[in-house]
Amino acid sequence: MIAMTITAGPLPTRSGFQIRVRDAGLDDLEGVNALHARCSAATRRARYLASRTRLTLREWQRLTDPARGHCLLAFAPWAMGDPIGYATLSRTAEPGEREVAVLVEDLWQEVGVGTALVAHLTRLAVRDGAGTLVAYAGARNERAMRMFQRLGADVTVTQGEIRAHLPV
Repeated sequence: MIAMTITAGPLPTRSGFQIRVRDAGLDDLEGVNALHARCSAATRRARYLASRTRLTLREWQRLTDPARGHCLLAFAPWAMGDPIGYATLSRTAEPGEREVAVLVEDLWQEVGVGTALVAHLTRLAVRDGAGTLVAYAGARNERAMRMFQRLGADVTVTQGEIRAHLPV
């Protein structure tokens, strides 16, 4: 089982400001769905390969289950209101491998929020004994491709999908 940790942040972004980060819980579903509503259809499609407008309680239960991994919420430096992004680190069927996924609100993209979240999840993966991170995105998701390349991942594009493989 992966232990639940409280991540207080702040985490620095490449643009120079620091985001606040904490573990997500079941009570955060409303805020996460508000995040989805603030994201454009293109952003949601880039994350889910479909333009999902919300998560169900069952999906959120799975994402926030500590036995499956970690789910982090990111907040603007000046407020802990609704999250500006979230990221997950989930077990896969492959031993020692974890899958990373990120959603960042449109207004907060291109400033390093996603990169900061994935970098932190990488540290958690190492602590949990993982040796590899993987991530998947649509082949047109250039932001995801650049983010994973910045983090040193081997990025391949096949059959309309990006696969990032990052040894940790």
